[in-house]
Amino acid sequence: MTPIQFAFIIGIVSLGAWAVFAALARRQSRPPSAEVAGAGGLDVPEPRPLLRGPDISDVGRRKFLLRALGFAFLAGLAQFALVSIDFLFPRLRGGFGSKLDVGDAEEIRNEISANREPKFISDGRFYLSLYEGDPADAENIPAYRKANVAESGFMALYRKCVHLGCSVPWCPPAKWFECPCHGSKY
Repeated sequence: MTPIQFAFIIGIVSLGAWAVFAALARRQSRPPSAEVAGAGGLDVPEPRPLLRGPDISDVGRRKFLLRALGFAFLAGLAQFALVSIDFLFPRLRGGFGSKLDVGDAEEIRNEISANREPKFISDGRFYLSLYEGDPADAENIPAYRKANVAESGFMALYRKCVHLGCSVPWCPPAKWFECPCHGSKY
C-alpha cells in the first residue's frame, strides 16, 4: 500500500467518523417532541426509537476524540508493522546483493591482465580482480570456496573500507586501493 492510498483511506474513515459524530450531535440538540393533543383531548404517545440496546447518543466530544486518537495510533502501528515485515524480505531485482551478469570471463580476464588493474562493476558496487594465489590454498579457505575463487580465478572485492565504511577507490599511480578517510592501503 502506497502512502497516498493509506492517506486516502484514513481521510475517508475520518470523514465517516465526523459524519457519525455530526449526526449524533444533531440528534442530541433536537428538542424533545411536545405531546400532541389529538381529537377529544387524548394524548398521542411519542414514537419509540428504532434503536434498541444501549443508547449511543452518550458519545461526547472527548470520548470520540479519544477513540479517534486510539484508532489513529493503531493504524500507525499497523502500518509500521507492515513496513517492518516488508523490510525483512528484500526484493533483489538486480544490483547490489543479487546475482549479476558482468560479461564474458575471458574478456574480463584479458582486460584485467592488460591493465593490471581491477575492473569496477558499478551495479554490484565491487571490484573484480584476478586471484593470483594457489588454487589449492583457495580450496582450504571457506569464503574462497563459497565464492568459487579456485575454479573461476576471480575475486570480488567490496569497495567499502572495513575501518570506517568509506568508499575506497583504486589509485592507478600507486596500484593500490587507498582509503580517503584514514589513508589505509589495500
